[in-house]
Amino acid sequence: MIRAWSAACSTGQEPYSIAMQLLSECPPEQGWRVEIVATDLSTRALAVAQEAEWPIDRAAQIPEQYRQEFMLRGVGDRVGRMRASRALRERVQFTRLNLNDAAYDIAGPFDLIFCRNVLIYFTPEGRARVVDRLASYLAPGGLLFVGHAESLHAHRENLRVVSPTIYERVS
Repeated sequence: MIRAWSAACSTGQEPYSIAMQLLSECPPEQGWRVEIVATDLSTRALAVAQEAEWPIDRAAQIPEQYRQEFMLRGVGDRVGRMRASRALRERVQFTRLNLNDAAYDIAGPFDLIFCRNVLIYFTPEGRARVVDRLASYLAPGGLLFVGHAESLHAHRENLRVVSPTIYERVS
């Protein structure tokens, strides 16, 4: 089983992209179980994410192989739109979560946590608390992905740098 968490999923492109990648590399028909949890503070963004439908002009951002396997082209009143397939939508569970909360109401551990381009909005102290909480939800050896503009240099007691935006839980 592979568990991933998109911790600030916005309108859902990230968790569905993660699901496409994992389902392609770890197919269920080969015995893999893939679970993606996607959270955001905004109920409006989560509603869009759960619809899993976007303008077709965004299709160019999706690799051709994934478009063919996981995306549906709109017809009728949905012309000009695309939607994630049912198989893809079934892999992603959406829930509201505030990263500032003292505890998170989701079950860990996760092999992968994506918290990209949101930590920059926190104070240094708030960022440290969020990173510590996120790290506590990582399985040993699990990976935390942050945005390119986000540095965790001051907050990585349990994390080892793998690359400038990827950290591994070491304890």
